[in-house]
Amino acid sequence: MSDEKIFKKKKSLKKERKNNIAAYEIIETMVENYLTQIEDSRIYINNQIQSKVR
Repeated sequence: MSDEKIFKKKKSLKKERKNNIAAYEIIETMVENYLTQIEDSRIYINNQIQSKVR
């Protein structure tokens, strides 16, 4: 392989890796948001139950 082909291949692999990492970061953020929403909902439901019991 010529140096130019090697350079292009490395550049392509770096771009693909960057895109994959970005996709995982988006998924990680979504999961964190869902977990926060679930926790907020749990607290809300618990508070509603407590207010009905009193």
